[in-house]
Amino acid sequence: MSTTTQHETPASRREFLRQLGSGLFLTTLGVGLTRDLGLAGPALGLAGRRGGGLDLGRHARLADCLVESSLSQVQPRFLQELRNGTPASDLVAAAALANARAFGGESYDGYHAFMALMPAYQMGSAMKGERAALPVLKVLYRNASFIKGEGHDRSPTLRAEPRELEPGKATEARLLACVHEKDKAGAEATFDALRRRAPEAAVEHLIPVVCQEVDVHRVVLAWRGWDLARLTGDEHARTLMRQSIRQCVDREGRGRMAIRRDLPAVLEESKVLEKPLGRRAVEDAWIERLARQLADANRRDGAAAVAEALGDGVEPEAIGQAVTLASTFLMLRQIPLDRAYKGKPVGSVHGAGTGVHASDTAAAWRGMARFGSTRQRQLALVAAGYHVAGQSGNVAAKAFDYGSSNKRQLDRRELLARLEACVAAQNQREAATAADAWARAGHPLEPALDCLREASVRADGALHAEKYFRTQEEALVGDRPAFRPLHLAALARVCASQMCDEAPGREQALELLRA
Repeated sequence: MSTTTQHETPASRREFLRQLGSGLFLTTLGVGLTRDLGLAGPALGLAGRRGGGLDLGRHARLADCLVESSLSQVQPRFLQELRNGTPASDLVAAAALANARAFGGESYDGYHAFMALMPAYQMGSAMKGERAALPVLKVLYRNASFIKGEGHDRSPTLRAEPRELEPGKATEARLLACVHEKDKAGAEATFDALRRRAPEAAVEHLIPVVCQEVDVHRVVLAWRGWDLARLTGDEHARTLMRQSIRQCVDREGRGRMAIRRDLPAVLEESKVLEKPLGRRAVEDAWIERLARQLADANRRDGAAAVAEALGDGVEPEAIGQAVTLASTFLMLRQIPLDRAYKGKPVGSVHGAGTGVHASDTAAAWRGMARFGSTRQRQLALVAAGYHVAGQSGNVAAKAFDYGSSNKRQLDRRELLARLEACVAAQNQREAATAADAWARAGHPLEPALDCLREASVRADGALHAEKYFRTQEEALVGDRPAFRPLHLAALARVCASQMCDEAPGREQALELLRA
């Protein structure tokens, strides 16, 4: 996918802030007056709906196979596809489009299954032999299970392309107005018109919509959809991002909306959108200071800290690493459940929770901040600071008790065996201790990651196992080596926590691979 870079003038910045902040104003007007002003609904001038269903192109056969096969036959059929030479990327692309068609971004289980697809594909790419198919088979089963369980194998949500908007009518302000008015058809049509006008700027138009509420699912679904377009092809990017627009409409008003006031204010006060992206290198200590500041700051101050760093010319990747490290601090400070909750046992820290959600959010915003215009990259990072901050009240004041120097005395083989045993025993403290010792000893990352990847493939993780593994793996491989002990300890802790719930479909996949 192509990228663009554009110069931000003060006038364009002011207009953007006006549009971004207009949501608070628009929601006070009421449906009738907003439509009278020509901002939503019938005044959009939409043409009639095109007939027919979604065209999934070359992915249609596999997408239909996923939906039409009985659940017990999904994994055998897709494994046979792999053995016949079909690339795993095609299986994942087809599953992504089948999911988008089935749920349209409007089902909690549905979009969690969707968001696991790319991480599972990436996990499998790091595994050897036919066993590399295991992560993909696991999430294909999960997708099929949810599609059938909600009846969308018979009644898909996305049945046709969006309505067409009259030329020249599409603006970001109109898109935001439609989302706030819960005008799904208008929002889809407006976004589609913006996307057709400049396909390379599609995410740029999506980010201001995602920024309207603090909701991890808005952010991660947008990023995973855009990322999956690498597998589906650009021609299907509109379908994948369509579901993000629909999700934002569907969940309008359910999240924390102070961001609609705070984010434009921070951007205006900092004047960051008037400045170019910087290249200033910083030391590890600078990243750690910002990370600790974000982990303890309120949301507005977190956004302001990131904006200040951008304004000072700090390179974006260093700021992104600080945001990710802050999320890891939150995971290490996560308080275990004191009661069973949504199938998770007492003492668990995996699945939906402060640490995992903060890490997934940080990874998504960083993904969207790595390409596009200056505005897109700056806004994504400032929003990342806002989303990760403001959560210190949900966690302990300091990291849970782990780490012991005597583990460093074990040789490499003993330490790896210790890590594997402690994860299997669901011993969070000792698993994190072994992981910390492994990283501090300077051992290669791959054996420890192989161990924790296997644990993540085995677990369901309350629908988060694949995403969290990939967020931490990306940090471990791509970020500063100085922070590897922290990231690896956090990953080991979560892996130990989630060993309580084995993933549905895994045993069948293993039997098929052994056959």
